[in-house]
Amino acid sequence: MHAGIRLIACVAAVGFALSVAAAVAQPTIDTTNYQRIVATDLRQSTAGIDDLVHRLEANDVAGAQQAWIDARRGWTRSAAALLASFPDRLAAMDSWPDASTGFHAIEAALFGRNDAMAALPAAQQLQAAAHALEADLAATRFDASGLLAGAAGLASELASRKSGGEESQISATTIYDLQHNFDGIRSLYGAVFKRPLAEADPALGQQIAAQIAVLGRVLHHDNFPAVDRAALQAESSRLAALFVQAAGPLGLVPPITAM
Repeated sequence: MHAGIRLIACVAAVGFALSVAAAVAQPTIDTTNYQRIVATDLRQSTAGIDDLVHRLEANDVAGAQQAWIDARRGWTRSAAALLASFPDRLAAMDSWPDASTGFHAIEAALFGRNDAMAALPAAQQLQAAAHALEADLAATRFDASGLLAGAAGLASELASRKSGGEESQISATTIYDLQHNFDGIRSLYGAVFKRPLAEADPALGQQIAAQIAVLGRVLHHDNFPAVDRAALQAESSRLAALFVQAAGPLGLVPPITAM
């Protein structure tokens, strides 16, 4: 997720401690509930990875393929938070288009060659990284500016790198990645920014809610070829721009998109 990681790096360069004019009252933004949501998603993903390793060790190719798909659900839902707080771990565990490590190294061996033993070393590495990430998350408190940057960065990726459909193409699960990424963006907005933005700028809040609904309709398909790619690019781009616009009313560091 290189484009999103570049976005986070840019935000870090600006500095999360950017001050807001004292005369402007800013809404309170609580990230606690969303942190619990991400913890649940990562716990689900780690359990799926544990099952994946177990099935690979048993040379159960079909079971391992399903475990890989199951593990991706919580993982891709968490992508916006991971962009914000754990870009290095994200790069190591989900390094597409580099398929030398992480999920996509496993995908190439497991779905591309139906070879459980070839997939096992990468799966064991992923398992160790997933458990370490859960521990990291427990010791981390999410930053609202970083989360807004993560949401904008992931929306930007949906419009650029992900709209071509190449990610998870070997496993034929591209549509799931896109839908779970979208679910994660929608969950993040609802849990962290919906209420404070309704207080700070109701019109913009309504715009974002409407744009999320539009993007959801674009992705409401059973397979990627059915998705209108031009619409995916356009609507994801609009959502990313709206997230950038929301920074001002929320008193946060403006995300710097990589579009």
